[in-house]
Amino acid sequence: QENSDDLGWELATWVRYEYTKDLWFLLYYSRLFADDGLTDGAFTQFNGLFSTGGTDDSDADYLFLMAVLKF
Repeated sequence: QENSDDLGWELATWVRYEYTKDLWFLLYYSRLFADDGLTDGAFTQFNGLFSTGGTDDSDADYLFLMAVLKF
C-alpha cells in the first residue's frame, strides 16, 4: 500500500531583540500540522533511506528562547 506524499505544513515565526550590539535574544515558535504522510509513515529521513514509522495524528509545537553573546 502506498502512503500519502503529503507530510503536512509548518508555520513558524520568530522575534529577535537586540539588548546591546553584543547580546541579543531570539524567541522562536513553530507548529507542524501533520498530514497523512507523517501519520502513516514515510521515508523522509537520511535521504529517503529510513522510514519515520508513522506518528500519531496530533499536530506538534516547538518553542525555544536563544541568547547570543559575542565576545
